[in-house]
Amino acid sequence: MAGPLRNEFKQGSECIHCGFCLETCPTYVLTGKEEESPRGRILLAHALHEGRAPVDAGTMAPLDHCLGCLACETACPSGVEYRDILFGARQYADEQGHVRHPVEQFLLEHVITHPSRLRILVFLYRALGLRKVLQRFAQNPRWPGVLRERASLAPSFEPRAKRKPASAVRSADAPRALLLRGCAARVFMPATEDAMAQLLERAGYRVERRGNPACCGALAHHAGMQELAQRQAQETLDALSQDPDAILITTAAGCGAHLRDLASVLPGNRNATALASRVRDLTEVLLDAPSPLMFKGTSGSVVFQDPCHLRHAQGIVEEPRRLLRQTGATLLEANEAELCCGSAGSYHLAAPELSAPLARRKRDMLLATNADTVVTANPGCWMELSAVWPKDGPRVVTLARFLEEQLAPSGTLPNAGLVPDHSSSPNSGKHAS
Repeated sequence: MAGPLRNEFKQGSECIHCGFCLETCPTYVLTGKEEESPRGRILLAHALHEGRAPVDAGTMAPLDHCLGCLACETACPSGVEYRDILFGARQYADEQGHVRHPVEQFLLEHVITHPSRLRILVFLYRALGLRKVLQRFAQNPRWPGVLRERASLAPSFEPRAKRKPASAVRSADAPRALLLRGCAARVFMPATEDAMAQLLERAGYRVERRGNPACCGALAHHAGMQELAQRQAQETLDALSQDPDAILITTAAGCGAHLRDLASVLPGNRNATALASRVRDLTEVLLDAPSPLMFKGTSGSVVFQDPCHLRHAQGIVEEPRRLLRQTGATLLEANEAELCCGSAGSYHLAAPELSAPLARRKRDMLLATNADTVVTANPGCWMELSAVWPKDGPRVVTLARFLEEQLAPSGTLPNAGLVPDHSSSPNSGKHAS
């Protein structure tokens, strides 16, 4: 195999097949199949590289089934950079004409990454009441299982909350933050975007919501659609390089992880490396804010659901928990916190038969904590959980909305119960490079 996989296989050869990754791999946990594990996929990618396996449905199915959650990288004692092997194999297959899933590819190319088109689709979805229709469809045993699983993930979307004005006029020397609206997140999760802007303003930043570029290319990159991913990455770079001093904050963890690793999509591009150094997660900038956030201190018990591209790809684990503790919440932990909820960008479109069981497994682990509120920090995770959540279950809310709701009134003076802890956290600033 020529080109992109050669360097990746220097990493793949370091896999010692110890099995530490197995219990953290969602597809292996579900199926128990070796080929559905990280080490099994590494062997498959090697076979592709050496010409011992064809690029066909049989070879590619396990590679296509990988969620790209990167929990295996967190667990790996040998430091194998599995993402390079996975995305390299997918890129090669894409170059050979392999299509992971026709519906997924069409939606990524023509709908999801075009916010104006996506808004029309969401409007029709709501106007026709399709979520209720699909939920009834999912409960009909006469239909094939895969179709019922796909219908069971019928999403719900946030309504746009009434925008609140900025809490203060910021001076010209206040740090500038560009809130990158993304493609799907701005349509599916407008209230979370509004909450993020309000939190940043209250924390002392000059906030600008940036709608260009429409998509950073993360979804296409993860699906192996490399030509589209590179084009969107270059558009992102061109648009954001004009603001070299601004902090870049994304509304989705997958976008943040992608931008921090943009040089792997545009190898040799120094501007991509420079841009990556300016990307920070919302939790990082709030903990390092010019103005400390003050909270009411009446938030009950919460459990935090870790988005994979926050926990594994960016190494951000403690920061969201610190912020939740600062609200006065009693923080609970769920079993299998490292395991993916099954969302994984557009994964639920391509493999609902795996995505839906993972969503239900995550739901059950979170419900077992008996927390008053379930908090997650990624739009895709919120949508995945909401699709399978019981009507009488605790509330599921994004971290930004939860924090905004817990804010003390503007002008509240710091006191012993409300001053946030600005000590450095174990994972602060760590992310995948």
